[in-house]
Amino acid sequence: MKTLTNRYGSFLTGDDLADAVLHYGLALARRQQLDLVDIPYRAEDGTVGRVQLTIGWLTETTSTSTPAMNAGDAGELVDVDATLAMYDKAENSGVVRGLPFSEEEADQFDWERDSLRIL
Repeated sequence: MKTLTNRYGSFLTGDDLADAVLHYGLALARRQQLDLVDIPYRAEDGTVGRVQLTIGWLTETTSTSTPAMNAGDAGELVDVDATLAMYDKAENSGVVRGLPFSEEEADQFDWERDSLRIL
């Protein structure tokens, strides 16, 4: 489980949900946009509620891993539809993500010849 924290509070939710929120929030921030996401969270008394979070441009949301003993015995929170929707929106936002070189690409690169020289 992970705890999402913003200026309004902290919300204990599932790992995949928290990761999707941050991923989508970063994509939005890169386009200087905002969105409202609705995810489940576990309250201190163990009940499950829903929270709507504003994410993206000029919002501050952090994620902290929460040890299982603090998360209670109720198990991981999962909302497959919300998780997939956030990843889908992030991927379709038009933000170009840089990817690391594959092994084949890295092997073809002549690091000494092609490196930048600082004058």
